[in-house]
Amino acid sequence: MKEKRSLLASIPKGIIFGLIIGILIYFGLGFLGYDEYQAKSKIITTSLDTVDADNVATQNYAATINSNKIKQTTLENLGIDMSLGVFNTKLSIEPIEGSSVVDIVVTDTNKLRAEDMADEYADLAIRVIKNIYQTDAQVMEYAYQNAGKVNNFLGYGLIGGGIAFVVFTLISMIATNSYNNKLIKAYYENQGSLRNRPVENEEIENKNTKVERRVTFKKVEEEEQSSLDEDLEEDFVEEDINEVEDMDATRVINRNEVMENLSQEEDTSYKILGKIPPYSKGDLDV
Repeated sequence: MKEKRSLLASIPKGIIFGLIIGILIYFGLGFLGYDEYQAKSKIITTSLDTVDADNVATQNYAATINSNKIKQTTLENLGIDMSLGVFNTKLSIEPIEGSSVVDIVVTDTNKLRAEDMADEYADLAIRVIKNIYQTDAQVMEYAYQNAGKVNNFLGYGLIGGGIAFVVFTLISMIATNSYNNKLIKAYYENQGSLRNRPVENEEIENKNTKVERRVTFKKVEEEEQSSLDEDLEEDFVEEDINEVEDMDATRVINRNEVMENLSQEEDTSYKILGKIPPYSKGDLDV
């Protein structure tokens, strides 16, 4: 079974992929001649005499003028075909700490359009502040003809690289998980097929070959045993024939030997020490 892949291995790959995408975005934007301009309008939420005294409420004023109604009216007044979502990415409302000044900053690829949107938004914001807070708010500085070129390539590169890292890592983890699941499924299917699969022809041939070898070996053993038995039988038969021939051979009997044997037999018999005298009936009765 092949080894499973680790999900954590997707993270280093995602980092490398994100760096590559970020670098491509950074240099690609410059190579393509992508330029952005930043226009800034300044508004003061109180009268000039109370700029430093009323700085506490600057955050509240900034939150008030950060309104979708003002954004939509700005686009309509200028006749710009742009969604609120896109305008939100271009607009930034920045209250100046320690003062009652709020900066209206717009970044766009078109210099004049950036200036127009910043100035129009500043005018609308002043009206809203005056109507709500009844203050002497006014535009302190317009952005017209003051927009400058900015280089946001690094920021775009970081954003693009981060997005690429997240997307690549997620896709890689999903692919790795799918691969591991297929690997496990294939392993169990293979185990099941090994238990239930029919005998292959090659295995049959191998088994037949083994059986033939065993039969051949057994035949050789039987032949060797038979040959050994035949040799032993021939040896025994020859010995028996020799014994029989020895037994059946005609022996020449010597008379003298026979007589000598008889005399020896007589010597071994009991000898009569004396003769019992004749007696009449009743002589020996006691």
